[in-house]
Amino acid sequence: MKRKFKYKKRFKLSYLLYIVIIYLIYQLLFNTLFKSSKIKTSDQFVISILDQASFPTMKKKQNAFHYISRLVTSIDTSKPLTILENAFNYESSLNHNDDYSNMEELKQVTSFVEDPSPTKVDKPKVYLYNSHQLENYSMQTLEVYNITPNVLMTSYLLKEKLNKLGINTIALEEDLSKYMEENNLSHADSYKVSRKYLTDALYKYDSIELFIDLHRDSIKKQVSTTTINNQSYAKILFVVGLEHPNNAKNLAVATKINNIIKRDYPNLTRGILKKSGKGVDGIYNQDVNENVILIEVGGYENTIDEVNNTIEIVSKAIKEYLDENGR
Repeated sequence: MKRKFKYKKRFKLSYLLYIVIIYLIYQLLFNTLFKSSKIKTSDQFVISILDQASFPTMKKKQNAFHYISRLVTSIDTSKPLTILENAFNYESSLNHNDDYSNMEELKQVTSFVEDPSPTKVDKPKVYLYNSHQLENYSMQTLEVYNITPNVLMTSYLLKEKLNKLGINTIALEEDLSKYMEENNLSHADSYKVSRKYLTDALYKYDSIELFIDLHRDSIKKQVSTTTINNQSYAKILFVVGLEHPNNAKNLAVATKINNIIKRDYPNLTRGILKKSGKGVDGIYNQDVNENVILIEVGGYENTIDEVNNTIEIVSKAIKEYLDENGR
């Protein structure tokens, strides 16, 4: 038993040294690439996804390195913290804990992202917002950018795609976490704050036919992901609150859009979740208007690439819905 213990100790120390060397090479290589990259901020990152120019090129360089390192060492350098996890059974709360109970915890993970291309349109048909703006996605393959993507980016991506399809769309531009701090509100008040901006948009624009509150779910990747034509997609889920008089009408809108997606991509949608009872909101501001819906896009382990793939399909489904049901 004594010899075995010493062997394990020597093995772990040498293994750790080997891993540190690999990681230092990784950091040196990608810090050099990052300095030559045009992507320095979250705003520029969103723009790069939209134009599909600099980001995919950079990612190919990353993927090549990740593939070689995994082939030689069985270490996934796209997830540096897994070095500790594999060697010493270390668990990072940042990567695995999705139960953020307050704004301070959320802001340690991600931050507000300004819309990189604010849109001014006449008579918008769609209004996008996020009651929980800082819900984050996986930063896998993005460590070199020091960017943690969040659900705000999902709104910006969907807005751009809908506008390109000829559907005039605007997105909430205000920082809700800043508003809550200034007004001594907590994370639990998120729906109250988003309600203020939702009603403002409702009274300002009588042309809006669809209000979408975009979220990110708290589920593991095997549940939140599907493959379509050899590409990975983040699954979606519609949520309808039942504790208000409009719920049947909100459910009808969510059902129509869900059916359009399900018709062509049955594995992309997780369906419609109806919520009521103790411990849940049960309203989700859907009492404000019958055309308010809530969509969960992916889970916390999904990448922004997978989300972007999904939003491409969702944008076309929304266009089809509005073409058939719009005023």
